[in-house]
Amino acid sequence: PGTVTYDNVYVRNVAPYADNVLGEFALYLLFKARLPEEQSFEAARGWLGDRYLCYPGDAGGGGDHVIWRTLWQTEKDAAEFLKAAQTVWLHRYAIPWNARYELPDGGTLVSDPTRHLRLRLGPDKKSVVLVDSPDGGWADALEAGLIAK
Repeated sequence: PGTVTYDNVYVRNVAPYADNVLGEFALYLLFKARLPEEQSFEAARGWLGDRYLCYPGDAGGGGDHVIWRTLWQTEKDAAEFLKAAQTVWLHRYAIPWNARYELPDGGTLVSDPTRHLRLRLGPDKKSVVLVDSPDGGWADALEAGLIAK
């Protein structure tokens, strides 16, 4: 497996309360809860590595802040994961699909009063970053502050 590292895990002078790897099988199970079996299998296949960090949200403020970077064997694997993650995260927050959320590379950018979701392909097109936050400022800080190698 590949390893995801960050230069500094502190964001806004806050340390993550969770720093872990999901793994290929757990990824499959996560998707299987909301997607057909074959799509879940395809979305998890090709996994090379991942790492997520969770930061505490404000008390009563709509949840915590998460950044998750995944590594994939091929561009096709990354694209399949990206599409599945888009479906799962929009469904999780009951956000109906809107074409304005789609980025030119197939990623997703949702800026909603209650949720900020960002799914982006990395420059190599074999990695994907997910940012999930109830606060736009935190979402910006996660993207800017956590430079993955």
